[in-house]
Amino acid sequence: FKKNSSQTVCDHMYAKILEIVANPVLGEGDHRWELCCFSVEMFTKYKVGKVNELVSQLKEQLGPSYSAEMEFLRFITELKQSPGDSTDLLAVSTPHIQPGSLPSLLSLAEVVLSSTYSSLPTTRLHSCCSSMMLLTKMSTPSTATVACWLLTSLTTWVLSTLKSSSPTPKLVSLSTSLVSAHSTCFSLLPTNTDPKLIKSCASSLTVNSFNLAVVLYNAKLFSPCQQLLEVACHSCQSWARLEQQRAASLRPRLKLLAKVLLKLGQFKECLRMFCNSLVVMLNHEAKSVQQVDKLAEGGRFWVCAKTEWLKSEPENTDVHTVSVISLLGEDTVHGMDRPDPGLVVRLGRVETGWYRMAHLPGCDLTESWVNAAGTLLKYSNNSMDKGMVLLEQTWVFWLGDNTDDLEMGARCAEKAIAVLAGNQLEGLA
Repeated sequence: FKKNSSQTVCDHMYAKILEIVANPVLGEGDHRWELCCFSVEMFTKYKVGKVNELVSQLKEQLGPSYSAEMEFLRFITELKQSPGDSTDLLAVSTPHIQPGSLPSLLSLAEVVLSSTYSSLPTTRLHSCCSSMMLLTKMSTPSTATVACWLLTSLTTWVLSTLKSSSPTPKLVSLSTSLVSAHSTCFSLLPTNTDPKLIKSCASSLTVNSFNLAVVLYNAKLFSPCQQLLEVACHSCQSWARLEQQRAASLRPRLKLLAKVLLKLGQFKECLRMFCNSLVVMLNHEAKSVQQVDKLAEGGRFWVCAKTEWLKSEPENTDVHTVSVISLLGEDTVHGMDRPDPGLVVRLGRVETGWYRMAHLPGCDLTESWVNAAGTLLKYSNNSMDKGMVLLEQTWVFWLGDNTDDLEMGARCAEKAIAVLAGNQLEGLA
């Protein structure tokens, strides 16, 4: 059939398929429906002109018990035959198909849509997604993989539309709905699923949800952007468990999520996501000069977020008590492993130094500075950390505007000399 799709061959195949479907030996079981879907798929690929006639004949053979399935079948084949003038998918009004019919129908929908959506007009996008999602909502663990593939095609279509036009409320809602549906289907995958299939589903969900989030962030649509990024972070972790080199991909997703949360005024969550993005960087990116630069850039964002928080909630004591160490000591985010204590101490040291640049007009983060240093001292018994905290206290007191503060700063420096002497680092003090 593949080699010779002449009229004679097509007519012969057509007659044989109908003959088999009509044979009472098949009965009313799922095999009969599977053969129908397979034959329709074959004709949509190699002889699309015969599809309408085939579907009409199959409808007669199957009878009213398959009316819902035939409604979906009719629509799917119309997409393939005349993409520019396809029937509005809202015409699919009977979603209650038989459970045994779902696998073959999902597979057919995925095959047809993946080869067709790039040529479909955007006017069909919403109705097409609505009808296809009726199928994916019925998905079970055994059909979740195909449902994920179908949702990937739909999401790619939406993403392409968003990039070429402004994000309307309808498109934004559709984006979040598709990603949510994809996430649900992904969670249905059985644990014994082939790792390659899990990786395929996780990667498409991770990439598409993040790309959609970037589009919405640039359009300043922060609330739906947050929803998409949370899915992107979670699926990225699933992907990284199967492909370790993907673990670093979590950092840009957490970082963008932190920026979105800052825009939404969720300051503590913003800082939590950001310090976890730094954990990902230190754990999974190669050590280099760029890493030092990224930590310095991180300090600017951290101070900016704290400043905004202080301006927004000047009476909230959490502004100053929250630190990198305190946040990393709380529950992990998006399935991340608890960070190594040595790494937490390292970030605690780095944070303490960030506040040296925090003396901005109308903003005093001195209390945050002192608390961060104190938290580091509680978390680490290292003499170098003790000496560093004393030196930070020296900075704080010397920035005061009176003689007593200067004298206290000098005493802190003298203590730092004594603490660091054993490490031959007293010259720092």
